[in-house]
Amino acid sequence: MSSPLSRGATIHIRAAAAHLFGPQLVGKPDFFARLNLDQVKHAYRIKALHVHPDRAPQGKSALPRPPSDEFVRLQRSYDILTDYLHSRARPVPLPSLGKKRLIAVGGAKGGIGKSVMAANLGVLLHSLGVKTTLVDLDLGGANLHLYCGATSLPHSLNDVLQGAVPTLQDIMIPTKFGPALIGGDSSRLGAANISFYHKRKLIKMVQALPGDVIILDLGGDTSFNILDFFLAADVPLVLTTTDPASYLQAYNFIKQALYRRLNRLFEDPLEPGLPKNHQLQKLIFHATQGAGDQKVTHIQELLAQVRQSFPDYFPLIRRHLSAFQPYLMLNLTADDILTAQVVSRIQQVAERMLQVTVRYVGALPYSEEVRASTLSLVPVVSQQPQGPLADALYHIARKIL
Repeated sequence: MSSPLSRGATIHIRAAAAHLFGPQLVGKPDFFARLNLDQVKHAYRIKALHVHPDRAPQGKSALPRPPSDEFVRLQRSYDILTDYLHSRARPVPLPSLGKKRLIAVGGAKGGIGKSVMAANLGVLLHSLGVKTTLVDLDLGGANLHLYCGATSLPHSLNDVLQGAVPTLQDIMIPTKFGPALIGGDSSRLGAANISFYHKRKLIKMVQALPGDVIILDLGGDTSFNILDFFLAADVPLVLTTTDPASYLQAYNFIKQALYRRLNRLFEDPLEPGLPKNHQLQKLIFHATQGAGDQKVTHIQELLAQVRQSFPDYFPLIRRHLSAFQPYLMLNLTADDILTAQVVSRIQQVAERMLQVTVRYVGALPYSEEVRASTLSLVPVVSQQPQGPLADALYHIARKIL
C-alpha cells in the first residue's frame, strides 16, 4: 500500500521525498504522517555535503563552479518538501459556522469505526477553535468515552433519562483531548430500549446543548431510535468502508432513514392548508414497510400513487425527498479506484431507487496508527495533528460545515 499524503500532496512531493530519503522509507505507511522540517533539513545537509559545488576541487580557476544537475535537483526537492510542510502547518481556516450544527454519524453496521471517527473529528474541531461536544447515542453499545481516553464515567445518559440527573449538561465532562463528552452506559439492562417519549425528550435536550458543533455517535443498526437521532441532525453523515457488507448496509441505512422520514410526516403539523391525511399515511406505511405487492420497489412507484390518489400532497412529498440529502464518508480506505467505485455505486442506486442525492465528502485512509489508537485510547489526531487522518478530517469538516 502506498503512503497516504496530506493536503495538496501530489506525485512530485512523493518524488522529492524519495530523492532525499530513499524510496524504501517513503514507502512506509506512516512516513508522511511523521515527516517534519527538521528531518528534511537534516537529510538535505547530508546529501549536500556530497553534491554541493563548493565541495568539488576548484583546480586553477578561482571562479565558483556552477551547481551540478544533482545539486539543483536536491535543492528543488528540498524546496518542494519545505513548501509542502509549511502549507500543511497553516491550513485554511474553517468557514464561519453561523449557527450550531448537529452531526450524526450512522452506518447500520458495527465495527466500521464510527466511534473512532467521531472522537477524532471532535478532537480536530476543538483544536481549530470550534466548541465541540461528543454525545454517545449508541445506547446499546456505548463506547465513545473509551476513544476519548476515559475508561469510566461518573454519570451517563441513563441517569438523565431515569431522572437521577436533571440535564445533559450536568453529566457533560471535559476530555483530556479537548472536546466535551456526554457518555452512555450500555451495561444497564434495557439501556437501548427507551420509550418514544424519552427519545423525543433526549433529542430536544441534545438540540438545546450549547456550543458550535454537537457530534452524535450512533449505533450500527436501523432501529427507530437510531434513525430518529440521525434525522434530527443538521448533518446526517453515513459512514461505510469498501467492504461489500458495509456499503450494502450503508445504502440500506439511507433507504430506511428516508422511509422513516416519510412515515413521520404526520406526527407534527403539516403546512398550512394541508390537514393530516390518514389514508395517505396508511399508503406510505404499506408502501415502505408493508409486504407483498403493497411494498414499493423504488420510490417512483410511491410518488405515482400519491400523485394519482392525493395530488394536493404530492408537492409536499417531493419536497421532503429533495430535502433529504445525506452525506457519505468512507473509512479505512487503501485503494482510490475501489473507493470511487463504492461511492459511485451508492450514489447511483440511491438516485435511481430512492430519488435521493447522496453527497460524498471524502475518505479516511487506512493506517496502523488508527488501529493502535483503539488500544492506547489516544485519538490519532492528538498524536499526529498534521498527519493524514487529521488532514482528511479537516477537508471533510470544511465540506460538511
